[in-house]
Amino acid sequence: MQRIASGFGAYAGSKGALATITKTLALELGPHNIRVNGVHPGYIWGDSVRGYFQAMADERGVPLQEVYDEHASETALRRFPDAREISGTVLYLACELSAGVTGQAVSVNGGQYFQTA
Repeated sequence: MQRIASGFGAYAGSKGALATITKTLALELGPHNIRVNGVHPGYIWGDSVRGYFQAMADERGVPLQEVYDEHASETALRRFPDAREISGTVLYLACELSAGVTGQAVSVNGGQYFQTA
C-alpha cells in the first residue's frame, strides 16, 4: 500500500509493479522452497530525508523540527524509521523465523499507511 499523489504516477506504478512481481515470483519459486518478499519503506530517517525536510523548513522559514513533526504526525508512531529498523525487517525476512512468509510486501513506515485486505 502506498500513498498516491498527483505527479508521481511513474513512481506509484513502479511500486505497484514491485508488489505484483513479488507475489508472482513467490508463486513461481515456492515449489523450489524459495521465498520472495518485499520491504516497502516510507520515509527513512537519515541524511537524504533530513536534507529534504531542511530544504522545506528553509523555504518556509521554520525550524527543521517543525517540518519533521508535521510529517511524523501522519504516522502511528509519530516518527520515521531509520535504516537500522529497515534492515531489521530485511533480516527477519531472511531468517528462519519467517520460514512461512512468502509473497508479502512488508511496509516499514512507522504506520504512515497500512495495507488493506
